[in-house]
Amino acid sequence: MRRIKKYAERFMNMSPPAYFILSFSFRLSCVLAASSLLVTVWAGEFSLHTLNAFYLARELYNAPVSILLTAVIGSACVEDIIHREN
Repeated sequence: MRRIKKYAERFMNMSPPAYFILSFSFRLSCVLAASSLLVTVWAGEFSLHTLNAFYLARELYNAPVSILLTAVIGSACVEDIIHREN
């Protein structure tokens, strides 16, 4: 419980640009995951005709990982630059 509280305090003390980067990337990741689910439901059963839809759903499902990783690195860099200036 202490770790969660420590991370929550760190998250709340972020600078506005770094917070925006993380929150926007989290929202984008949620939208991509939801659209992956929608494409999968829309495609129906797996067949040769729906193969491209399932490939699209797989890529939409895998994209949030790279987006979140890039956002965390970018947010940390922004946070570091802002704290250097102060």
